[in-house]
Amino acid sequence: MNPLILGGVALIWFINWAITYRGLEDGVERSVKFMMPVLFVITVFIVIFSVLLEGASDGLRLYLTPDFSKIANLDVWVAAYGQIFFSLSLGFGIMIAYASYLPEETNLLKNSVLVACTNSAYEVFAGFGVFSVLGYMALKKQVPIEETVTSGIGLAFVAYPKAISMLPFGALFGVLFFFLLCIAGISSSISIIEAFTAASCDKFGISRKKNHHPAVHFRICGVDSFYH
Repeated sequence: MNPLILGGVALIWFINWAITYRGLEDGVERSVKFMMPVLFVITVFIVIFSVLLEGASDGLRLYLTPDFSKIANLDVWVAAYGQIFFSLSLGFGIMIAYASYLPEETNLLKNSVLVACTNSAYEVFAGFGVFSVLGYMALKKQVPIEETVTSGIGLAFVAYPKAISMLPFGALFGVLFFFLLCIAGISSSISIIEAFTAASCDKFGISRKKNHHPAVHFRICGVDSFYH
């Protein structure tokens, strides 16, 4: 067992616990209000820095040039649906849990469209940074961009770190990139835990904290509006 990896996993789980333990307003809401703006600012910086790199135009050309022959490829559709289902947390119970905290007069259709469009727009925007760096990497290694491109875990933890190591100010860029991944991961993991926590509070009447006062118990569970 690798002590460094074990310590990192323990730290992330402690952060997840600390956030969800504090409840909806003081924990989840406050942490997201901090993490989301930081995530966006770092992404903007990375994209702006990346598109100014030598060879970035080659990467962007590959990114923005559609290949209509792939439309008939079933694997492409499966990958696309898998990505968007995972990205929007569909089927996890997360959206149901978060929606239960909204006022009854909330327009769920409007919010659903807003979340889906914002999520997709952010992913497209982040892609400019990814492919710009891959274009830079391909230029430096004198290989076609297709040979530098991989997907999923391979892109985030193999190809992209290799490209970052070749960048000017690569150390700073690497810190920002992995800090961004860390924030994105924590914001996702607390939502998964929150869905389970909210369901447990509702189903079994248990609280996040050891407290026997009914009013406080309901507030901690985040379902005070339901009981009203």
